[in-house]
Amino acid sequence: AQTSPLESFRLATTEHGFQLGVLLNESWKPMYSFTLEPASAADYLQGNWYVSTWPESRFVGHLIAACVRNSTRHNLFNRQYTQYPQGSEPLTREIGDVVSLRNLLSDTFGISLASLEDLDSRLLTLFQTEVSA
Repeated sequence: AQTSPLESFRLATTEHGFQLGVLLNESWKPMYSFTLEPASAADYLQGNWYVSTWPESRFVGHLIAACVRNSTRHNLFNRQYTQYPQGSEPLTREIGDVVSLRNLLSDTFGISLASLEDLDSRLLTLFQTEVSA
C-alpha cells in the first residue's frame, strides 16, 4: 500500500489485470481495474462519448464535481455537498439555492462559470425535481 495525505492506495493483481483500491473506513474499496494492453485513441473517444451522451449515464443527468483542497476531499452530487476532512467524520449538507451552488462550483471546485450558457436555468432544474442517484 502507498499512503497519501488523505488515504492509502494499493495495486493488486486480478485474474484480468490490475485493480487500484483505496482504504476507506478500514476496508479496501475498488476504484479502477485495468490491464497493460495498449489502448488506441479510438478506445478513449468511444468511452468518453458514451458516458457523456447516453441518456442513462450518471454524468448526463446529474451535476458531479470532486476535488481535494487543503487536506479535505470535496464531493458534489446534484445538491448534496460532502466534505471529507482528513482525520474527521464527513460533513454533508444540501445546497439550498442556485446562488449558493454557483458559489460552491466556482469557489470550492475552481470551475470557471463565465462561459457556461444558460447555467442558472440548468442549475434551477436541480431544485425543481428530485433526481435519484
